[in-house]
Amino acid sequence: MPSSLDLPRKSAPVRDFPSQVRTFDHVWKIEEDQLTPMRTDDASLGSAALNVNKIDRELFDFARDVRDGFSAPLKFIPSRWLYDERGSSLFSQITRLPEYYPTERELEIFSTHASSMAKALLGSNWKVVELGAGDGRKTEILLRSWQRSEVQFSYVPVDVSPSALEELCKRINTGCPGVRARPRVGENLSVLRELSDARIRGEKICVLFMGSSIGNCAWEDVENFLSELRATLLPGDLALIGFDLIKDSKRLIQAYDDSQGVTRDFNLNLLRRMNRELGANFDLDQFRHEASWNPGLSGMESWLVSLRDQMVDIRALNTSFKFRRWEPIRTEISLKFSPEVIDDLACANGFAPLARYEDRAGDFTDAIWEATDAFWM
Repeated sequence: MPSSLDLPRKSAPVRDFPSQVRTFDHVWKIEEDQLTPMRTDDASLGSAALNVNKIDRELFDFARDVRDGFSAPLKFIPSRWLYDERGSSLFSQITRLPEYYPTERELEIFSTHASSMAKALLGSNWKVVELGAGDGRKTEILLRSWQRSEVQFSYVPVDVSPSALEELCKRINTGCPGVRARPRVGENLSVLRELSDARIRGEKICVLFMGSSIGNCAWEDVENFLSELRATLLPGDLALIGFDLIKDSKRLIQAYDDSQGVTRDFNLNLLRRMNRELGANFDLDQFRHEASWNPGLSGMESWLVSLRDQMVDIRALNTSFKFRRWEPIRTEISLKFSPEVIDDLACANGFAPLARYEDRAGDFTDAIWEATDAFWM
């Protein structure tokens, strides 16, 4: 359930708008990869204030993904859009729920094995780049141990949520004196590519991608992401990646449909975000959160299910979409991995597996991979 992968995609140039806050007074014509702002003075489009100069690119991408996902035979929305400010806050609550085990298991791994992990970093100067940084609870344990082990590093957290980064930096600056967090707001691979290109002579990069974020997409996209990740790195760079291990489906369903309803609110918040940012008119009471195990996929799937036949207008797209009763929208995939598959993914994408660390219950593992010379796109 952690933050999703961001995979490279072709995108149209962003048309400049005046730098000002204005009302929602334009819609978009989206054809193939072209996104064309179309001015409209229809007052009925609402009054959601938008700083269009800063966020048009993100809104364009959001609108395109909604259009493409709702036009597919099986409706879906990429899980990256679950994480607006409210979504990030709700997910932080989810990580503390008794049913949601991954966070506690990974905390156990770092509390037990962080000093052993540090051995892979000794003797070099490192830029530690955390993708989808979250709230920093796990990171604080890891970095504090690496400080004690005299690992030489700087720390760059990356996240799409400015508020999440702000809270993370407060935690790291307080809990890890001497570590200055240099946050970057943006998409994972885009920021990592910039940081890799700008590295100083002799500096190595250690990528942290924790919480099993690697599982938040289809298997083909996992391969694509790892290939793109390796392409941004140099031989000798490291990646520390968290993987949720395959287990009893009953436990998994409980973890993704908790008794307090926080995961339900997290999922439904996606519709609330569409209402606010794209001028949609979803009635949240007419959709239900469901979680299911797909053994063929080896993953959990989260859904929003329409409770009646209904039409939903999305004003930013100047169109409407029909939802039949019991028709689902898939909002998230969360793949589960075996140790053998984890090693195979490393070797197939230009990495050498160095070590894997599991919690005592065998629910979760963190793997350290080294970028090798034997790599081609």
